Amino acid sequence: TSLGIYPLLEDGRCYFFALDLDEKDFAKAKAVRQGFADIGLPVYIALSKSKGYHIYGFAEDSFVAKDVRQLTHRVLLKLNISCEIFPKQDMLDDVTKYCNYINLPCFGSRRSFVDKDHKELATKVALPKIKYIREKDLYIASGFFAEEPQPKIRPATPTKTRKKSRQPACIEGLLKGCSQGQRDEAAFALARHYLDQGYLAEEVLA
Repeated sequence: TSLGIYPLLEDGRCYFFALDLDEKDFAKAKAVRQGFADIGLPVYIALSKSKGYHIYGFAEDSFVAKDVRQLTHRVLLKLNISCEIFPKQDMLDDVTKYCNYINLPCFGSRRSFVDKDHKELATKVALPKIKYIREKDLYIASGFFAEEPQPKIRPATPTKTRKKSRQPACIEGLLKGCSQGQRDEAAFALARHYLDQGYLAEEVLA
């Protein structure tokens, strides 16, 4: 089982941000967590479904998506680590009506939070430990980068013309076929992947 949402709201705000580290490298996940701790922001590592980690920061109220995306990008740039950032867009529009889907932690057998020793935490143990980030904490944290040039992040936008690129191994596997009992799940996984890549809905349906 799983549960996911589209985190970006109509007013350009979000209740959490997340980083998707698509590698089985816990040391790198901890480095990201420490990078945020160094600027006073608590974030939490959870296992992803198949591999790698999701790293979450939760708002006391809500964040301006553009601000948290810019700050997150700077942290990753400083660490020289590549992760997907959620939300992927600053605002919704007529083309991007739902932003990008992400699975939430604590649902399913491979999405629990983990501690510094990679020990999985029960939900009832993990949730009380979460410290929420105030919006003003983001602006204080931004002061650590005050002298650096403002990075320009290009939101993920759909395009009808794109070059072929190598798919993730899991997607390559699905494209080779699956058993009859797995067809619906495979179709859903493929559709979600291509929507995340910015393809138009009619392209995904085709």
